[in-house]
This record gives sequence, structure tokens and C-alpha cells, in this order.
Amino acid sequence: MNPKRFLKYYLTILSSGIILIYILFPLVNTIRTQFSKEYEVALDYIKDNSDLVQKIGQVKDFGNFPHTVIIKYSDGTKQTKIETKVIGEKSEIEVEIYMEQDWERKWDVKQIIIKDES
Repeated sequence: MNPKRFLKYYLTILSSGIILIYILFPLVNTIRTQFSKEYEVALDYIKDNSDLVQKIGQVKDFGNFPHTVIIKYSDGTKQTKIETKVIGEKSEIEVEIYMEQDWERKWDVKQIIIKDES
């Protein structure tokens, strides 16, 4: 094989891998998050949070790219952290919400952090 063709072939495969890692994986994670049970529970909790409503007004929408980290334990329980933008009538704000899933597969909100944009 010609060394120049080999280099071109190698760089094509390498760049495809980089694109896959940095674009496709986060996109798939975002799509998976938006259809998950824990995300649904988090959104309901955020909509009903009086501190948040007082700060930004009634919740109108959420950001398009939530970020989720899920930790699974050997006893069957899970913990998750969801970061998302919340769009209200008065302003927008970033929130982090920490949740746990018990053995009965019910998600319970443990903490919400409202990030001040000051």
C-alpha cells in the first residue's frame, strides 16, 4: 500500500472516531435523557418549586441540551444529577437536581441547586 494512501486512510478513520466521540455520544445522551423517567420527575419537581417560580416567574420551557450523570450501585439503587436550563416568564436560570432511585424504582429528589447568574 502506498504510504500516502495509508496516511489518508488512517486520518479519515481517526477523524471519524473523533466526530463520533465528541458529537454523536453527547447527542445520544441528550436524546436518551429527554425520554427518561428521572428527567420527567425532575421537570415536574422544577415546575412546582416555589423558590424557582418566585425567582424566574412561571416556568415556560426547558433548555434543549440537558446533561445527566447516572451512578448505578450493586444493590440496585441509582443516583443521578441532571443539569438543565429553565426558562421562566421573567428570566432564565441553570439548575442542578440530584435524585435517587430506590429498590421500588421510584425517583426521589434529594436536592436542587439554583445557580445564580450574577
